Amino acid sequence: MSAPVECWAPDTLEHHDFPGLEHVVAPWLPTESIAVIFGNREAGKTQLCLTMLKCAERGELLLGRWRVKMNKMGLIEVDMPARMIQARLKIMAAVHRFDPARLRLWTMPSLNIMRCDASTPWVEQVNAWGPDVLVFDSLRKIHAYRENDTDAPSAVYGKLRELFPQKTFCLPHHMKKPPPAWLQAKEQYRLLRVTRSQQCDDSVKRSHISFQLTDHLFVEPTEPTAEMLLLDLKVRAPDTKRREAVEWLLQQSPFKRYKESWAYDVVASLGVFEAAKPGPKPRANSSTGGNSSKIVMEELTV
Repeated sequence: MSAPVECWAPDTLEHHDFPGLEHVVAPWLPTESIAVIFGNREAGKTQLCLTMLKCAERGELLLGRWRVKMNKMGLIEVDMPARMIQARLKIMAAVHRFDPARLRLWTMPSLNIMRCDASTPWVEQVNAWGPDVLVFDSLRKIHAYRENDTDAPSAVYGKLRELFPQKTFCLPHHMKKPPPAWLQAKEQYRLLRVTRSQQCDDSVKRSHISFQLTDHLFVEPTEPTAEMLLLDLKVRAPDTKRREAVEWLLQQSPFKRYKESWAYDVVASLGVFEAAKPGPKPRANSSTGGNSSKIVMEELTV
């Protein structure tokens, strides 16, 4: 069943306590949302989705940046035959074997989602298994609308939400350019562009990530991210405090030009470094003077 219709009085709605917004991948993939992952063929869109599940199973950061929170993923594959998916999974198994309790795949030669209903056998199977994330590969293969039909997104996304209520959707889409901004706003879905290993300098302030599709078909960053370096620091120096981690991060060559506020946000968002406990105030006639609280970071240099 889809979400019930609710009637609100203004004062009731104003004071209603809604639960906090949760994310599958914070901050860009909220739960029960739709993400269109677009890019050229063979760019790694489907593999990015599977990498998300691998990160969730192993507690790793997606692309070295984001934590992933998901229990089960269902992959509805219309773009590739089962034999090809099997070949990919065998290659991936050299690095990671997916937990059968957390991944199920449905393969089919064709699909028109608009002709399905709650009693369609495969729809019943998906809902009975209960994944929290559903990947439809690919978006173009699950409907019969024309590509330039502006009514298609509303119809397709609405049908997905009707068939699979309270799910999060990832929709790989073969296209070079994103849909126009007005359509994104109208349909309230998020976009993630997938391109192959494009380098960028510090001036983009980490809004883009250079990544690669590895030989084992997982999507990984080409260079260590700030978060990856910090987690390694935590392993090597577990007693490092939050302020020390901030200063250490700004000493690393890729991030020397970044602001302290940025570094503090990165360190705090990881949630693995504790704030230093305030110590006793130094005496006015202390022989150490102003250097008593200086932090020595040379020992932590990578």
